[in-house]
Amino acid sequence: MSQTNLIISFFIVISGLLPLSSVSKENSPTSPTSLTSLAQDSSSVYDKYDLSDEDEKTSLFGDFFSDEPGDPVDYEKYYSVARMAFLFGYYDTAVLYWQPMADLGHAKSQASLAWMYQSSKGFKQNYKKAFKWYTKAAKQNHAIAQNNLGVLYEKGWGTKKNLSKAAKWYKESAEWGYSYGQYNYGKLLLDGLGVKKNVSKATYWLDLASLQGVHQANGLLGRNLKTSPSKHIAKNSRKNILGLKKKTWILRKNPRYYTLQLMQGNSKKDLTKYINKSDVKGQFAYFITKQKGKQKGKKKAKKKGKKTYNLIYGVYTSYANAYQGMKALPPKMHKHRPWVRKFGGIQQDIKKQTK
Repeated sequence: MSQTNLIISFFIVISGLLPLSSVSKENSPTSPTSLTSLAQDSSSVYDKYDLSDEDEKTSLFGDFFSDEPGDPVDYEKYYSVARMAFLFGYYDTAVLYWQPMADLGHAKSQASLAWMYQSSKGFKQNYKKAFKWYTKAAKQNHAIAQNNLGVLYEKGWGTKKNLSKAAKWYKESAEWGYSYGQYNYGKLLLDGLGVKKNVSKATYWLDLASLQGVHQANGLLGRNLKTSPSKHIAKNSRKNILGLKKKTWILRKNPRYYTLQLMQGNSKKDLTKYINKSDVKGQFAYFITKQKGKQKGKKKAKKKGKKTYNLIYGVYTSYANAYQGMKALPPKMHKHRPWVRKFGGIQQDIKKQTK
């Protein structure tokens, strides 16, 4: 089908002129259920159906759709219908929605087409086409696509094998908070493949991946370190090898991702002291808020303009992962009652200070 016909069909479908049930399910003799009814019963769909085969869950690719974050723009409702169709095996319908949006530059649709080509669901397996679409999505900071593009470079699937480029894309994915990107980048750092070997940095990324549920990371941590992971983390926390990140780092993060606000202090020295005593090594960052508004009285006048230093930790793709990470913090770090925050809210707080 030509691109023009796909786009025309796409708008016919979403306008209700063409029943979705007219699209046949691949390799199924039965008539498909209307996707309208599936969308209405979506609350139970995600609990019952899993996109990935068991071997895919434990592979470098990870579980694509279960990790996929939401999208606030209007594309989301069309993307979601296509996703539902995919999960039920109506691959032709999924393509009918995703292809036009991918051609228009929608990163999630591009990554979804890439997944279909990579996993041979709906298409004959074609790593070259998977590489094409993953690249487009990865350049738009789609963290899962960045990780999966790294896998293709590492394995030489659909492109020439290039460990340096694999490390580059794994790092991008890791910094956006994707657990498998953290795991794969940590693994290359541990082995010195495509990047200079660095056990301390490898441990940092593998520990983050472990906190987000990538159990393979625990095996690498235990197998390659002479000390236990907790002792190794305590030893390196004082060095804070990646530095205390500033607001520029925070503003670059996906506003839909989550972090942990750990504590507040009166100076950067308070934050450093807390980190050194925390026995945890990871992505610590801080931002400054300042009290504004008219104040009356001498005591209140002293508080006006007072700076508060806010310390945050980690990057998580979902609230559930962030909450799990918070529970995994050492007991001493719960003294200040850490809480889960969305990067979008913190970014708004930072921008308010510049107004």
